[in-house]
Amino acid sequence: LYFRDREHTIALRYPALIQVPNDASALDQDGLQAAGVVFEYVAEGGITRLTAIYDHAPDMIGPMRSSRLVSLKIARHYKGLLFQSGESPVTRSAAGSDPVPQFFDTIGYMFRSASRYAPS
Repeated sequence: LYFRDREHTIALRYPALIQVPNDASALDQDGLQAAGVVFEYVAEGGITRLTAIYDHAPDMIGPMRSSRLVSLKIARHYKGLLFQSGESPVTRSAAGSDPVPQFFDTIGYMFRSASRYAPS
């Protein structure tokens, strides 16, 4: 997630929850140290995923990954906005009826970095 202008570094109206990978290929994560709260949980295959919660937006956050069911639960608890790059099939079926506002990597603030490989 990339904020193109300094205007967006002010306090956010709602917490922004960003899904961040936590495997060796994801290092170094940009902006993770600016999160107010970070949840770590097992996604699948023994790898862990992070949900980073921001009340102030740093210049850049990433890389970003897909959400899981627990991501929706955390977003509901914090009454936040969930930013993600896709979602698991199970999460997709639950997300349709979930009240959490969700934003995918198709909106203008997100981009794919040429310095990182796309996950398979």
